[in-house]
Amino acid sequence: MTTSLISIYNRFYAKLPVWIKRFLQIILVLQDIIHLEVNLRNSKKLDDILRIAFNSNFIRPVQIMYEIKNLLLILDKAKPKVVLEIGTAVGGTLFLFSNIAHEEATLIQLIFIK
Repeated sequence: MTTSLISIYNRFYAKLPVWIKRFLQIILVLQDIIHLEVNLRNSKKLDDILRIAFNSNFIRPVQIMYEIKNLLLILDKAKPKVVLEIGTAVGGTLFLFSNIAHEEATLIQLIFIK
């Protein structure tokens, strides 16, 4: 009987202390942030920003892409100087707004914690 690599990994990961698991998660988040920074430096086009956000492991917007794109097209023309996001899942929408808003915009994010 063969053991798959996934089952070996899961057994290994399950035995790790919690602090190591959290450390590994932080490394994955940092890796994703670096990937985002590199991609954003290369392009500021709306389609590229959407692609970067929706392919991200950690800041993927919850909205449907074509719906948020239509909103971003409107906001891109207005270049808002203040952006308020009420309720945040993982920050994907605020990421998109921050790339469309005026370069000196104030970004406000309200998070509700139960």
